[in-house]
Amino acid sequence: MKIIRILLLPILIFILSKKCISIKHKKIISKRNNTLLKKRLKFINNKLISRRKENYVKMHMSENKVKGKDIIYGNECRNELLKGILTVSDVVKLTLGPRGRNVLLEKEYGSPLIINDGVTIAKNISLKDRKRNNGVKLMQESTNISNDKAGDGTSSTALMTATLTKKGIEKVNNNHNPIPIQRGIQLASKMIIEKIKTLSTPIKTYKDILNIATIASNNDIHMGQIIANAYDKLGKNAAIILDDNADINDKLEFTEGYNFDRGIINPYLLYNENKDYIEYTNVATLITDQNIDNIQSILPILEIFAKNKQPLCIIADDFSNEVLQTLIINKLKGAIKVVPIRAPSFGDRRKDYLKDLCIVTNSKYISADVGLDLNNLHNNMSSFDNNYLSLLGHANTLIVKKDRTSLITKEDYKNQIDERIKVLKKEYDETTSKYDKEKLNERIAALSGGIAKILIGGNSETEQKERKFKYEDATNAVKSAIDIGYVPGGGVTYLEIIKSNFINEIYKQIENNFADITNADDKKYLDLVGNLESEIELQKMGANIVVSSLDVITKQIADNAGVNGDNVVKIILNSKDKYGFGYDVNTNKFVNMVENGIIDSTNVIISVIKNSCSIASMVLTTECMMVDSEKKDRGVLDSTINSRNYLNTNRKRGFKNKSRSEVEDEEIEDEDDMEDEDDMDDLDDEEDEDEEDEDDEDDEEEEDEEDIDEEGEADGYNYNE
Repeated sequence: MKIIRILLLPILIFILSKKCISIKHKKIISKRNNTLLKKRLKFINNKLISRRKENYVKMHMSENKVKGKDIIYGNECRNELLKGILTVSDVVKLTLGPRGRNVLLEKEYGSPLIINDGVTIAKNISLKDRKRNNGVKLMQESTNISNDKAGDGTSSTALMTATLTKKGIEKVNNNHNPIPIQRGIQLASKMIIEKIKTLSTPIKTYKDILNIATIASNNDIHMGQIIANAYDKLGKNAAIILDDNADINDKLEFTEGYNFDRGIINPYLLYNENKDYIEYTNVATLITDQNIDNIQSILPILEIFAKNKQPLCIIADDFSNEVLQTLIINKLKGAIKVVPIRAPSFGDRRKDYLKDLCIVTNSKYISADVGLDLNNLHNNMSSFDNNYLSLLGHANTLIVKKDRTSLITKEDYKNQIDERIKVLKKEYDETTSKYDKEKLNERIAALSGGIAKILIGGNSETEQKERKFKYEDATNAVKSAIDIGYVPGGGVTYLEIIKSNFINEIYKQIENNFADITNADDKKYLDLVGNLESEIELQKMGANIVVSSLDVITKQIADNAGVNGDNVVKIILNSKDKYGFGYDVNTNKFVNMVENGIIDSTNVIISVIKNSCSIASMVLTTECMMVDSEKKDRGVLDSTINSRNYLNTNRKRGFKNKSRSEVEDEEIEDEDDMEDEDDMDDLDDEEDEDEEDEDDEDDEEEEDEEDIDEEGEADGYNYNE
């Protein structure tokens, strides 16, 4: 019996081990099947995602294929424009007056701007509604023109435009003819501007400039003093450059003579100068727009100055190394006093600056444009009596620093410089580009004999930017006031038009315009066409809209100061004081505005009237508006695309409606997909055969599951289901 048990024991152990191995093998196979299933689901889902992307692309390709226009007529058209205009006005009017508020402008990058500059605020307003946004653009045009022409008054322009437009649209929406109303507005605008010119006082003293600069900078006395000092020293043609200062305080710097941003080419030119700049007196100048590549081209001129020891300044487009080495060696030896300087500016503007330099120094402009070639100069000397010195100009003093050159001209050339300034001013008035105006202004200032540089300080970058906008407004206001004069500020000039019953003069002018129709036949035809009296009344209505809107500036200034604006206007209109009586919001007193230094540039007041009346009259006569349709023709995305059986369902559903060629194409695609799946199965089998350790297999499966879970979260498909 024991022998039998001993013999059966190994057999039982063998059977049990065999069974355990088979169970273990089945577990491995089930795990392999799960892994294969998940990989196949992953493959199918990738196909699904590609189909989704294809559908999405088709949807967006079909978007906006059919574009349309929304057409709006009549009262609705004007009312939508008015809403956009009032949106700008409601924001900008908050900044009006010395106690006006600030507006924060968000920037895509960097810190936001906190400013009270009307034109900058208006430029940053944009509405989603296209119809109303057209009204915003009209307001932006109005404020931009005021800023370009007068340099200030943009907030007043926005407020006046909105008031005129609102009152005019109320009349037009009550079925009044807008054309006579427009004519009345335009006539009133012209007559009011002429009246304001008669009320203007010319700039005479430093105090006048100080008062205008102070008011334009929101009553900042320090700013007003800096600007007034700049104009007092350099005159009415002074150019003021604004730049940032590392310090918290503002500074004013001056440069005299004709200045340009080019300096010493090589430090060896400072040898024996005993200072960090070159200064020569009674200097001869050679000016060309060509490169000096060969010393032989200027050798005859250098020989002349080597003999007479007079300083020579050569201003050219560029110098070769050979030429520079020759000039430096001769200067180090003391053979000649020469200073090579590269021409200022770039491109076509370089020629303009060189021509200005020729005017300042009375030099000949050596250029191929005028038939003078520097490299072949000896062949052209017959026209100059073989005298090279006739090509050169002269200056009293030349100062060349590291990055700046100054030329102090002779008094003999003053007349030709003034003529050049007149030409540049004419170009300045005709050009519309802001950049061109800036460059022309720099050239005018340089020719006038000086540049003032204001270094703007501040405790933060935001404060610096806000102060810079104030300086721009103030300098532009002073510049325009110097040309035409000043009037009392605080809106008093507008109220003087109302107070003097100027509306009666406008009515009289309208009646006189129709008094020429005395012929009986003309009257008969007019009676057949319509009532002449209604035409006159409508023009008077338009004039009354303008005059009745002139008190809005004073009202808003008072409202921003926390005072009842209506009461302030009534007190000023009912007072018997002489012209200039108004309300000082800083002291909360009624005073004589001129005596207290509260004045405005006449050009600013005129610009406000002209631009606001122009925009308002155009809006009133607008009967139709066409804008791009806001509704887009978008492709329709299949709502069942996220369903689990999307691929199989669409294959079965679309099979019946497909042509044979399409079916064959899809079968080929499916075969390719199955081949890919078979390849994947083979790869899986090979990997399974190579796997010997069960723990390694478990680790790989866990990694695969994590990857699948992450992708499932990314594309929204739940693989565990």
